[in-house]
Amino acid sequence: MKIKGALALIGTLVISVVIGACSFPSEESEGHKMPIAQEGHGLVKVSLTLGAARTALPQISVLTNYTLQFTRTDGTVFSEPTSESELTIELEAGTYTLVVTGYNSDGAMAAQGSSEVTVSENQETLAEVQLNSTQMESGTLTYTIGVPETLTLKNGILRLDPLAGGNALVFGLTSSREGTQVIPSGFYRAGCDLYGTMDTSAANKRAGKTMVVHIYDNLETKLDFTFGGDEFINDGVMATWVAGDSTEFATALTEIQSSTETNIDIYVNANISLSPVSLSGSGYSGKTIRVRNTGTDTHEISLNSNGALFTVGSDVTLEVESISLKGRTSNSNVVVYVDGGNVLLNSGASISGNSNTSSNGGGVYVSSGTFTMQDNAEVSGNTVFSSSSSYYSYGGGVFVGAGIFTMQDSAVVSGNTASYYSYYSHSYGGGVYVSSTGTFAMQDSAVVKDNTASSISSYYSYGGGVFVAGGTFTMQDGAVVSGNTVSSSISSYGGGGVFVDSSGTFTMQNSAVVSGNTASFNGGGVYVSSGTFTMEGSTVVSGNTSSNYGGGVFVNSGTFTMQDSAVIQDNTSSNYGGGVFVYGTFTMQDSAVIRGNTASSYGGGVFVDSSSTFTMHDSAVISGNTASSYGGGVFVYGTFRKEPRTEGSTSGIIYGSGENGVDQDGYDLKNTATYGSAVYVYDSRQKDTTVWETTSLSTDSSENWE
Repeated sequence: MKIKGALALIGTLVISVVIGACSFPSEESEGHKMPIAQEGHGLVKVSLTLGAARTALPQISVLTNYTLQFTRTDGTVFSEPTSESELTIELEAGTYTLVVTGYNSDGAMAAQGSSEVTVSENQETLAEVQLNSTQMESGTLTYTIGVPETLTLKNGILRLDPLAGGNALVFGLTSSREGTQVIPSGFYRAGCDLYGTMDTSAANKRAGKTMVVHIYDNLETKLDFTFGGDEFINDGVMATWVAGDSTEFATALTEIQSSTETNIDIYVNANISLSPVSLSGSGYSGKTIRVRNTGTDTHEISLNSNGALFTVGSDVTLEVESISLKGRTSNSNVVVYVDGGNVLLNSGASISGNSNTSSNGGGVYVSSGTFTMQDNAEVSGNTVFSSSSSYYSYGGGVFVGAGIFTMQDSAVVSGNTASYYSYYSHSYGGGVYVSSTGTFAMQDSAVVKDNTASSISSYYSYGGGVFVAGGTFTMQDGAVVSGNTVSSSISSYGGGGVFVDSSGTFTMQNSAVVSGNTASFNGGGVYVSSGTFTMEGSTVVSGNTSSNYGGGVFVNSGTFTMQDSAVIQDNTSSNYGGGVFVYGTFTMQDSAVIRGNTASSYGGGVFVDSSSTFTMHDSAVISGNTASSYGGGVFVYGTFRKEPRTEGSTSGIIYGSGENGVDQDGYDLKNTATYGSAVYVYDSRQKDTTVWETTSLSTDSSENWE
């Protein structure tokens, strides 16, 4: 089976233990066994051997000292240090766990193995202990690659793939075919691949070899690959390149365009600086190019002149893994421009440090195609600010045009800014801007946090975290928008976390969270302007703050629906609507909850403005909210209807000032206000006591008011 085949390639240091009787090391005459000194004892003969079979291992001589520790089942321990590779020990009969530890000349632990040993009286038993790397630290690999003198090498790599899984270590051989590397200890499958021309032939040829390498803690392993001329085959094609500078990166791109391979890896083994690169045209079409890091340290590819570091054209895929893509502090473009292709930021990849003066996107512009972030990838620390002639700034981190942007697997967009260039500037989407034809999805604990949209004087700022301009934005599966800020002094603008404009659609589902965002005017968490906002599943809008209206949600001519187990809690408004301010349509149904919100003036839970409608159904609950003046639970200027959806169903609960209990999460039940603790209507109708689920209440009727 395959596992046995793999293990057969893995050389190990083996201790053969022959059991017979007891005591400490003593000499043995040739051809005779050492006599047993005591009754009830047996002998343990220890010898070290080295496995080979296509495996690179440290030399046995580098282990200069050993400790043999026998632990009997009753807890008794016998320990013996030695510098000998062969010795005999006498032990009392019994069952032991034998642990052997090997040390290098500096006294550092390098290898260890263990085995169960049964010592029988006056018997000899053979036991083997595999002495392997402790894999706690690192060891040294020294490699030498021999090639024919007639070879002109275009590309060469040495790749080490951990047999236990994980990132490959890749070393370039073009400039030097020997070297020494300190790498994590463990088993690796080493592959050497060479690519070039032989003699006067113009045809590219290729050769390769493989071997298993074992790296021991604090020891040196030597690897030697020697190639003969007859091992190179004609028309060889390499799919892996190593780049340590801009010239090697450019060479790889040139070869990729003429290659028939469709899946190519470029491993970056140093920080490099590049001019703008365009991955478009027939030479790249249909190909996937993976730019990866070598070793364990993340390397950086930085932009050295104005323009996009990478432009990815139609039918081209760029994947980036464990590489930091760095922009410029003064640039006229983004770091990555997706122009019909596909870009994936994988584990350890980031886009940062760019300031774009051309309005659209600080870090990434998805004109068309797809952009996907996953496995903790980041877009951070970028800025977009309009030039004096354009007046607009869109998407401090990412601008989504007609494309699709997906964040998943704990990916992060953070610390980006859409800002003003001059007195006459507007800014939209500190973290992400989604245009009227764009699509943005956050899932699997993805995070948009600590982004800012800002402007000065009488100019607008919208959406500290995300601005949705007619496109579609979906949050699900634990996605979070938090800690974002929108700074503007203009009435009717804001949206600290999310701003949904015109025909835009924003849906929260499956434990998505909008929390801890701030708006200097309206909509601390979410601002809906003629768009559609839906909360469903166990979603939460919490801990957001506005300096004017709508601490949690501000609805301006849009539509907002809360359903399932959605919750709006702990939000604060310095004026009206601590939880929700509605100048549009708001429906609350199923088991949705609004609780623990505060308004400094009217409507602790909900403020319903004129020409607006708030409808409440089913088992929805409004509780524990506070307004300093009117309407602790709800304040109504427009239309309010608390009514069953169907005959025989309920219409929810709005608690009054007389309820002293708490809910299942410890929130107070009672709503509090000077007038109308439960509900207050502008015409002085009010409810100070609890409005129970079987009681209908509507501004269309005079029934059930106090």
